[in-house]
Amino acid sequence: GVPAALRGLAGTVVLDALGGWVAATIGAVDVDGLCDALSARAGDTVVVSEEVGMGVHPSTEVGRRFRDVLGELNQRVAALADQAILVVAGRVLPLEAC
Repeated sequence: GVPAALRGLAGTVVLDALGGWVAATIGAVDVDGLCDALSARAGDTVVVSEEVGMGVHPSTEVGRRFRDVLGELNQRVAALADQAILVVAGRVLPLEAC
């Protein structure tokens, strides 16, 4: 999976995007494993993810689960990051730590 792959890579890594990984593993997303792997990396890591909290409320259970899991993952990854930014309509918006 993604956490194991990150552990095996050196240098700069771009992880694009968390939403695809969550969708593919919705019942078994290893949030702790990914956060541990990101924390252990020596090289720079750029993580790209979809923003799921500003859209339409999902009408299905699986849609709500996706939103909740990816939302938690985004918060956890941002907490580990040296910097977090939101890109909207080509604008780069730095995010402050919570």
